[in-house]
Amino acid sequence: MRRIVQLSDLHFGRIVEGTCASLQRALARLQPDLVIVSGDLTQRARPVQFRHARQFLGRLPQPVLCVPGNHDVPLYYVFTRLLNPMARYRRWISQEVDVFYEDDTISVAALNTAHGWTDMDGRLTAAQCDAVKRHFDRSPGRLRMVVTHHPLDLPPTDAHPVPVRARTHLPHWIDELGVDLFLAGHLHRSRALLGPVRVRARRRVVFTQAGTSTSDRHSGYGNAFNFLSVQPDAVDLEHWHADAPGDDFSVRESARFTRCAQGWQAA
Repeated sequence: MRRIVQLSDLHFGRIVEGTCASLQRALARLQPDLVIVSGDLTQRARPVQFRHARQFLGRLPQPVLCVPGNHDVPLYYVFTRLLNPMARYRRWISQEVDVFYEDDTISVAALNTAHGWTDMDGRLTAAQCDAVKRHFDRSPGRLRMVVTHHPLDLPPTDAHPVPVRARTHLPHWIDELGVDLFLAGHLHRSRALLGPVRVRARRRVVFTQAGTSTSDRHSGYGNAFNFLSVQPDAVDLEHWHADAPGDDFSVRESARFTRCAQGWQAA
């Protein structure tokens, strides 16, 4: 079994005092094997915000797998945004914006969907999609996960766009590559669904989003993160919330998914 914490939308520059400390207390209790951060480390991609985010990441249980979000692209520096949108992220956080991880139980492809010409919607490149295939081809027999900042699938009632190329590649990733879980953030709310719902695929898989873990931009949902206990044929998912800055995090909702002939089902 692997214990995984998914943080998202940290938004350094909009942190409320006490939130980071309460989050670190929760992670000390959970003792995850892997921490995933699905984008938006900063509010406006300023150097001081990246420095604070880097210091925070260094205090988390290791290893940490991280991708950028649209807020990690400078908004007002037009030339940087268009010509080198990931320059500040690469300087302060990591040279790699697409990160791949595997152990003897799980295989993870964490992809950057934020680009200089995107804002609320994201995109995937053909090169990224090729890299996903190569990575999973090298790691047979493991539970497979894809991490992005922008959700790759959403309920039909949600009008928010999905990234470019997501609809094209999702059926292949699900049916041919056998991806089991998709983790995202971006919309500052915690939820999970069986999908896909916007494209056709033979298998059902789990799509989950994490709320904003540390910022005041939670739109009434409170600060949140996801905790996953992952086994080859079962995933236990918990949405942890803190209703007020500095409050201890606790489980608000939980769900269990099990592998079946059609992919995954809610237990």
